[in-house]
Amino acid sequence: MSFRIPAIEVPANSPFANDALDREKIVNFIASIVSETDGNPLVLAIDSPYGTGKSTFVEMLEKVLSQNNFQTVYFNAWKADHVSDPLIAMVAALDEAFPRFDEALISGDNMARVRKVATILLKRGAAVGVKIATAGVVDLSEDIEDALSDTAADATADVIEAFEKEEEAAKCFKAELEKVVAKLPGLNKKPTLVFFIDELDRCRPDFAMSLLERIKHMFDVPNMAFVL
Repeated sequence: MSFRIPAIEVPANSPFANDALDREKIVNFIASIVSETDGNPLVLAIDSPYGTGKSTFVEMLEKVLSQNNFQTVYFNAWKADHVSDPLIAMVAALDEAFPRFDEALISGDNMARVRKVATILLKRGAAVGVKIATAGVVDLSEDIEDALSDTAADATADVIEAFEKEEEAAKCFKAELEKVVAKLPGLNKKPTLVFFIDELDRCRPDFAMSLLERIKHMFDVPNMAFVL
């Protein structure tokens, strides 16, 4: 005996076939908002108590947008909140969405560059964290403190330089991501890439906050829409 209510089937060719709650009108309304971004970045948040059908709503919206020739990416945040940085899982979700296309149309393999720059970013972030953590060592002997006093300024400069390089990598990531999104019209898709992030309310709080920060700083590019 199963005590779990099965998920509603949402057919790709008829998203509302099994909908008993008359969600078609509001789904189409949200789809129209996504369709009218005029190239501007967009973030929409769907808010409702746990168990009220947000994931089903999102699935219907994704199917409607796909029918209208939008490229979509679905990301289950809860299944990924074991990773150290949400950027890892978000880039993996993007990467999974694009191989189905003709590689010849993605000149220079832009997704490969997005992956590479993301890796550099993660390494840079770890390096900065280590430098900051080790810069505040206390309870040193006087001899060691004297030896280190002359290099304190150099250590600070190293941290600043590492931060500047991380900022440079972040700009490079956004530039490469923008190139990927710009390829969509050439792939017979609408120019806006729609990135769905589901189950955010089930994630541990620090992961959810980190994910939102990544969206704010890393994915703020033209023709990119997020539905949380």
